[in-house]
Amino acid sequence: MIIALITIGIIAVLLLLGLLRNVLNALGVNTVAMVIILAVLVGSAFIPFINIFGVRFGIAGFLVPVIIMGALDFKMGFTREFLLNKVSATLIVAVVLPVFLFAFGINTATTVLSTIGISIVVAVIAFMITRTYASAISSVIGGIVVANVINSLIAYFTVGTPIVIGSSSVFGLIMISVLMCGVGIQIFASVREKFVSTGVRRRQLSSEEAEENEIDGKYFDEYFTNHNEDK
Repeated sequence: MIIALITIGIIAVLLLLGLLRNVLNALGVNTVAMVIILAVLVGSAFIPFINIFGVRFGIAGFLVPVIIMGALDFKMGFTREFLLNKVSATLIVAVVLPVFLFAFGINTATTVLSTIGISIVVAVIAFMITRTYASAISSVIGGIVVANVINSLIAYFTVGTPIVIGSSSVFGLIMISVLMCGVGIQIFASVREKFVSTGVRRRQLSSEEAEENEIDGKYFDEYFTNHNEDK
């Protein structure tokens, strides 16, 4: 839960600095609405698990993220973006599930390192496939939640571990992955824009140089032609 709360704090600071404006515009929410969402996430982190038929569900690690994912999916509708979203989520499940099975819960250091590492991989997958903020965040949440459910079921049927969905560790992974999506995509877009602008500028300079050379060439051709005629 510490990782999740630190991540929420970082997101709040970035909001205050105006560094996530593009993300907010893409999600269709303003700063006030995002602050309310973050406050709900913080508050839900301290609510005990709810038990349904012997299954423990985390409010912050499962219920609230699923609601956010559902809202984003409903907004995009059944479109090509939605299909790419689900392709991305499926790949994320395949990447995250082995981490849940073999790295999470061993010790604090391993959990923290795997959380940071896998969040970067998850964000890259989401962006490369979906190419939009809303769809990337939705696929990240969906992929992690589904991987968590599968992992819990495997643990239950193999060693009889009680089913817990949306633990504090999963909550932390979701939050830091969402942060990586927002900040990482924005950094990538800025870098790409810079390279594109540089390429366009170089082409413009090349065109201008070509025009100057053409003018200079015409000038010297005329000069030597007139000079020869005078002779």
